[in-house]
Amino acid sequence: MNEVAAVVDRIVDGEHVVLLVGPTERERIVPRSLLPPDVREGVWLRLTCDGDRLVRAVIDTERTAAARERIAAKMELLRRRGRPPQ
Repeated sequence: MNEVAAVVDRIVDGEHVVLLVGPTERERIVPRSLLPPDVREGVWLRLTCDGDRLVRAVIDTERTAAARERIAAKMELLRRRGRPPQ
């Protein structure tokens, strides 16, 4: 068994989740029922797999928070660029 990082890219039809898995961001579609109930787009997970079978998925709260902070900082930079100089 191996553990790999994945991010929730999108939730389709309410029943399936598209994950971007590992450093290559390989797309994988899994049933939402295999993931924690509070999963939503942008959440990072630690997946434990046995071959292609998903054994366990845990929310990676630290990585999710870090990603949100990076995005917030980029959004603030973009907002500042759009303002006239004072």
